Amino acid sequence: MQTALPKWTRLRKGFPLPSDLVQWNQEFDPPTRGTRVAIHAWGEPVGGVVEGYEPTHGWLMIWVRPDVRPEWHKRDMPDRSVCLFAGVELEIK
Repeated sequence: MQTALPKWTRLRKGFPLPSDLVQWNQEFDPPTRGTRVAIHAWGEPVGGVVEGYEPTHGWLMIWVRPDVRPEWHKRDMPDRSVCLFAGVELEIK
């Protein structure tokens, strides 16, 4: 997990993407650490706090500490309290 926001660009067509940039796939700018977000990946929206960033295959992903983790997440990853999400799965609260 990175604590500093990497250099990013909005979703764009065409490759190659410069190697020092990752793409962000949401209308709003990437949220800063500590920002409250709503997670729209598990059915019902769940609140959470942005903890960090993860460049993944050219995309900017966001580490979020959810207020409530799904039971499957607690069971499958009991030692992990943060989850990784794409921009399209998040909304600023």
